[in-house]
Amino acid sequence: RRDASGINAEYIGESSELVMSNASRKHVEGFGGGGYDGMGAYMEDKNIKLREQLRTDAPSLSDLFRGVIIWVNGYTSPAPQVLKRTVAQHGGSAEQYLLPSVTHIVATNLPDAKIKQYLQDKHPRPVVTPEWIVQSVQEGRLLPTSNFLPDCLQASTQTKLPIRLAFAFASSSSSS
Repeated sequence: RRDASGINAEYIGESSELVMSNASRKHVEGFGGGGYDGMGAYMEDKNIKLREQLRTDAPSLSDLFRGVIIWVNGYTSPAPQVLKRTVAQHGGSAEQYLLPSVTHIVATNLPDAKIKQYLQDKHPRPVVTPEWIVQSVQEGRLLPTSNFLPDCLQASTQTKLPIRLAFAFASSSSSS
């Protein structure tokens, strides 16, 4: 039996809940059956659980990546899960999605649209290859991210160098 708003009376009982709005009903049932207010609350809780799972699955080996939060984009070698676990074992963390908290993007390659977006960003985050993580762990120190720029960004960023920096680089490399 349904009331005027379409709520099934048998489903929620014969109480005052019969007069609740559809929006309130969704809150009671929850997003995805989990009792969430909506997609945002669900995703926030999901990200917290993923971070906690990564922390508990990765025994701490050092604080090398303390303060580093990576987001892995696309195919990488080593695999994304290995990179995330490695960073977590060394004091960092990883996000499943590109959130504002992400400090480094790990990618082997980027599509043209993301390259354009990166080049237009006023405060771009470092984009590094997986080798940055691997070699930093091997050396026991954070290596300069500029040495681990994906090939797809190297040509793009080189053309954006200020002219005086380009001349300074050319003169220092010719004197060696």
